[in-house]
Amino acid sequence: MSLDKLKLSKSLVAAMTDAGYISAKEIQARTMSRIIGGQDIIAIGPEGCGKTTTYVLGVLMKLKYSTDEAPKVLILVPDGERVEAVIAEFLLLSKNRNLRIKGLYGTGGMDDDINDLLDGIDIVVATPTRARAVYLKLGLNLNKLQTLIVDDAEVIVKQGMQLPVAELARSAGKVQHLIFTTLMHDKLNLLIDQFMEFPVTIEVEDLGETQ
Repeated sequence: MSLDKLKLSKSLVAAMTDAGYISAKEIQARTMSRIIGGQDIIAIGPEGCGKTTTYVLGVLMKLKYSTDEAPKVLILVPDGERVEAVIAEFLLLSKNRNLRIKGLYGTGGMDDDINDLLDGIDIVVATPTRARAVYLKLGLNLNKLQTLIVDDAEVIVKQGMQLPVAELARSAGKVQHLIFTTLMHDKLNLLIDQFMEFPVTIEVEDLGETQ
């Protein structure tokens, strides 16, 4: 499927082409219009099928420039390595805009993180435990949040981080929820049921063409 079929902005299509993406993957073709339309989604697919790129594109399509201090998007991932990888993908595909993005992970002092957030931010990519810790210190404002994304959800559950995910989701109130996972199981369903009511489930098996 050609990139044009995703109905992305010209700048995003250009950024994808420059990054070496030659076509849209199945998961992007089946979810993009729903993400842009604001639906709650559970997307299931194998590693390498394009889940991260899917929500990065969706966020960049929906995010409007503002000077708000509070973030519009919170993305929860299992560890610091994934935090950095997701941020790198955003920077790769948003090179034509001034994107304010911050990663939260680790276990040290939070003063620097909180100061960075208070300066104003669009997107926060974080581990659930770190995001919750900063939130409880009143450093992470969820009042303006529009989208909450949980990536590698099955890994987050495996690592026992359901509680901070559920607490953050409930604290964020009425927002769009996007869950990305390689598989579904009972523990993940129990987590999702705490804050999602009528999500659309989309499952793909195809890895699609490689970059």
